[in-house]
Amino acid sequence: MIFKKILQILISMHALYHQLNCLDNRRVWTYDKRMKLIFGLVLTVFLLLTPIKLYAQETTVAPSNSSSTQMSKYVLPYPGMLPDNKFYKLKLLRDKLILTFITNPTKKIEFYVLQADKQTAMIPLLISQNKKDLAAKIALRAEDNITQITYAYKSKGSKPTEEFYKKLESSIRKHQEVYSAATKTTTGENQKTFQQVLNFSATNREELRKIYTDPTYNSLINK
Repeated sequence: MIFKKILQILISMHALYHQLNCLDNRRVWTYDKRMKLIFGLVLTVFLLLTPIKLYAQETTVAPSNSSSTQMSKYVLPYPGMLPDNKFYKLKLLRDKLILTFITNPTKKIEFYVLQADKQTAMIPLLISQNKKDLAAKIALRAEDNITQITYAYKSKGSKPTEEFYKKLESSIRKHQEVYSAATKTTTGENQKTFQQVLNFSATNREELRKIYTDPTYNSLINK
């Protein structure tokens, strides 16, 4: 309902802009500047309102006795706006604002997982569009979210519950599956980047394993 009203406002503004074309150039230029400013503000509000639905999306793991089968059935979420979109920077700003306002450690870690999963899901799409440089950059960004999870646990002296640790394991295995596939479809510096990200992922996975098995850590964050 809110989004519909915002769209109606934009349409009305656009119609008014065309009506003003018959006025002198100075007035049109002044209105044009105001139009762009208002449009930017409306778009920002729109993006800030959308996280409620986006944040509610969670990756799902199908139960299985086989770890390899579990990896293949881990469902990455819909990535949403791709980084080649001109409004992607606004989306990044929105995500940073969300992260700033999340004070609950559990929610913050879940947000990191969601971001990593969504960014990983972008990689095959970007590669299929022959935007391999961009795909490599997104892979680094995705893995950085997993690194932030290890920092979050260490800073609190806490560890994930058994259920959440299994989800993290499944997520990381899926990421590694995507990274590995990307190394086979890229060459040169991009291939090196994906291989580097694979190494980062292996390190993060080992760090999380150590945190989970460390008896001095308490399962506090994800309770």
